[in-house]
Amino acid sequence: MPAAPADVVRALPYSTRIYLRVSSCNVKFLAIALVVLISCLFSGSNLLAQNPAESSKTNLEQSLTAIVFLAVDCPISQKYVGELKHIDSLFQSAVTIKGILPGKLKQEEVDQFINEYNIDFPITVDREYEMVKKYNATITPEVFLIDNQNHIYYQGAIDNWFFDLGKYRQQVTQHYLIDAIHAALEGKSPAISKTESVGCIIQRPSSKKHPK
Repeated sequence: MPAAPADVVRALPYSTRIYLRVSSCNVKFLAIALVVLISCLFSGSNLLAQNPAESSKTNLEQSLTAIVFLAVDCPISQKYVGELKHIDSLFQSAVTIKGILPGKLKQEEVDQFINEYNIDFPITVDREYEMVKKYNATITPEVFLIDNQNHIYYQGAIDNWFFDLGKYRQQVTQHYLIDAIHAALEGKSPAISKTESVGCIIQRPSSKKHPK
């Protein structure tokens, strides 16, 4: 009659029996560790799936754009270049600043404006006023904060420094654009989503044809 498994084990040398017990414990430990690891991975995936706000925030950080209408000969536009550069450096890759210059400008005028004010954000000339019409821009400077779906989070003045032509505050008390960016990055609507811009009027070409 063949020996029972227990009898076979007892028949082995003492050192071999110890080795088998240790090996068995190691296998059990590895199995438990593997189960714990798989559980952690699944729970982590569930946490990510249950937190759409974080995902939305990440998407927004890659898609927010501040479109700013400027004019090379508008004093208020010129004075705001420094603040726009500050905002650009403040948010870095989270927000893209894009300057729009309406009108049939010569390249020399554009280059002079960029070099004189050391502008390091993109500048586009809107020769046919297509961007002006798209956003119904009327003043320079005027800003439109949008996402990649062209949803407008905020439009209007950059801040409340100027309250009329030639009239400005000694200290800015409302940072409209910065506040709107912070709100959008948090997935919220800005407390102030629209203001009146102060600056130079954008002179659109007349669409009416004069009789011959």
